[in-house]
Amino acid sequence: MVGELLLFGLAVYELSGSTAWVGLSLALYFGPNFFVGAVAGTIADNFDRARVLRIVEAALGVNLFVIGVVFVSGAAGLAVVLVLTTVSGVFRAAYNPARSSYAFDLAGAERIVSALGTLNISVRVGQLFGALVAGWAASEIGIGAAYLVLSSAHVFALVSFGWQRAGGSASRPDRRSMRSGLLGFFRELGGNRPLLILFLVTGAVEVFGFSFLTALPDLAVDRLGLDAAGLGVLHASRSAGGIIGGIVMAMAGPSRRLGVIWLAMIAAFGLEVMALGLAPILPIAVVVTVTIAFCAVASDVLTQSMMQLSVPSALRGRAMGAWQVAVGFSPIGHLEMGLLAGAVGTAGALLLNGVALVLVAIGAGAASRRLREM
Repeated sequence: MVGELLLFGLAVYELSGSTAWVGLSLALYFGPNFFVGAVAGTIADNFDRARVLRIVEAALGVNLFVIGVVFVSGAAGLAVVLVLTTVSGVFRAAYNPARSSYAFDLAGAERIVSALGTLNISVRVGQLFGALVAGWAASEIGIGAAYLVLSSAHVFALVSFGWQRAGGSASRPDRRSMRSGLLGFFRELGGNRPLLILFLVTGAVEVFGFSFLTALPDLAVDRLGLDAAGLGVLHASRSAGGIIGGIVMAMAGPSRRLGVIWLAMIAAFGLEVMALGLAPILPIAVVVTVTIAFCAVASDVLTQSMMQLSVPSALRGRAMGAWQVAVGFSPIGHLEMGLLAGAVGTAGALLLNGVALVLVAIGAGAASRRLREM
């Protein structure tokens, strides 16, 4: 995924010569999260999840292969790249609900936090090596051949799945119509108070929390006086904090008092975002960024775990679909951070967003006793 982000960003910039087109391509890539989440969650419940994952892996591999062939043949144009990038975004949006609910099938309720923490470690390590491999391949053998390399990664993933099926924690696929399944998604989201609160809080965390990434360039250059290398250090710190968070979650024991820990992580997330706005020197900014990433990963893993624990087994895929829809609010957060920073400065924007996150945690805790006791 990260290799693809690198390649299509580079490709779009080379074809258009415009950063605005790169921004549009990112919107097309991540936009399906909001629109596809409900359908993807319903598919994850209606069909065997391992089979869904194999199909999506195959579809992603084929799409990347097609993009590679288009570049190698010299037929690449901006419109073609944007269309195929959007197709990738749709398939990747369909992937997470099936993957997260399948992890629950394999690990069970008692070990779901540990299972999702382990998945998060693999994602972070994959981000690191994916970016390095894609960057090297693009510079040495060209963008088209680099896309073919990424396609082979999905072939490897497809083979590694084999023909395995989930064990005893898996629910039987719900063979009702997609229309009925989607109606069930919206009924559950509207009638299940803890799930609804988790959904709304996830959207708020995307807007007020993860949008801190938008502020990093300005923070690094104007406040800390850093160059591109210094900004790279901050991004590396974010990756390191994410890996630490994944390791801690992977080591978690049986799922107990998740709600209290979840609320504490969101509040700590907010406090650290505030601290980032006040960081006077790079070492402090690095420590704060590591802590932010730790809280972000912990809150993500706990949210996905609690969403699945808050619904009947037959609806766990749709619960992850709700999470995917909530993640789709992230573009609003980046826009909000940019506008707010322009109005009150980067430090002021981070302070206000941090305060908003703390208030979100307090409000969520007050809104549902069941969540606090989960």
